[in-house]
Amino acid sequence: AAVASAEGRGYAASFAGLAERDGTPAYDFLVTPPACSSGARGRGDVTVRHTFAEFEELARVVRRRYGSAAPSPPAATVFEYTSPDFLRERAAGLEAYLNAVLLLEPQPRTQALRQFLGIWQPV
Repeated sequence: AAVASAEGRGYAASFAGLAERDGTPAYDFLVTPPACSSGARGRGDVTVRHTFAEFEELARVVRRRYGSAAPSPPAATVFEYTSPDFLRERAAGLEAYLNAVLLLEPQPRTQALRQFLGIWQPV
């Protein structure tokens, strides 16, 4: 179930599954708009797929914008781990990170965040 951010007033993200992109582990997230933040899947939901490197790039943008208020994503590792347990643990950390970012921007306005979440319409 999606975790409602900003007390149900904003977008939420929930882990939807593991995938692969060009041989690299990727993470699928269900992005739920405010009207659907109760956790019910409905119109407006979108699933996005991103690699850990793409999360790191988003984190750089968020840090530039919010400084010390920006949440931190899960720590990077020296080696690429592909064990299911590691990937699930990282996915949980990425879900928490995305929802922490959405507490800062319940209605995403930052272009990089909007693109990352697959939000193409004005909020």
